[in-house]
Amino acid sequence: MVPKVFVALTFGLLLGGLVWRLDRRFSHLFAETAGAQPNEVTSGIFVATYLIASTPLALMLLTIREGIGSLFIYRAVVVAILLWIASIDWRWRIIPNRIVYPSSVVALLLSPLARPGALIHAYEFALLGFIVAGGIFLLFFMLGVLIYRHSDAFGLGDVKLAAFVGVALGYPAAVAAVFLATFAGAVLALGWGVAYRSRKVGFPYGPAIVAGAILAMLVAPTGTAP
Repeated sequence: MVPKVFVALTFGLLLGGLVWRLDRRFSHLFAETAGAQPNEVTSGIFVATYLIASTPLALMLLTIREGIGSLFIYRAVVVAILLWIASIDWRWRIIPNRIVYPSSVVALLLSPLARPGALIHAYEFALLGFIVAGGIFLLFFMLGVLIYRHSDAFGLGDVKLAAFVGVALGYPAAVAAVFLATFAGAVLALGWGVAYRSRKVGFPYGPAIVAGAILAMLVAPTGTAP
């Protein structure tokens, strides 16, 4: 019997390589959306190393909790997409609609893979996760606009990413994802402020949301459809 860790690492390497190929194919579109110059389009060795290394590592950790099955495959694809989005937001401060929208729809349609049982309950968990995670980050966005008079603190892209996380993880894991993303964001903000020696320098929040989502997959309970 092939060890599950070997399966996870192999599948992760394949997924990471595939996502990097997609990134190379579409990076110029993301850069143009962000208003970057042609020479700022990057999808080289550093991005490849990040995607091809982080994806199998995350999947290996997932197997410790979930083993190999439909839930693992579902979450493996979600993890690969999330890690890709984090790399895009880190480079260009955007969370592309062309990734988040179709990913959210597919995650909703395939949510029964993550929560076996009655279909209606699986979709209820996914939609409740969408409302909770997306709603909380929408509130963060609105508070940011009210307090700072601009949307630099949180962007609508962060709201859409959180909504995708909510659909993909479902309830109650989405609650843990929001909490962990907030904690990860605080750590990132502290590190970013120290690096730039200023508390007023903005930073991409997408990686914090992604970190919170992946951590929630590892530790949070998953609603099981009856």
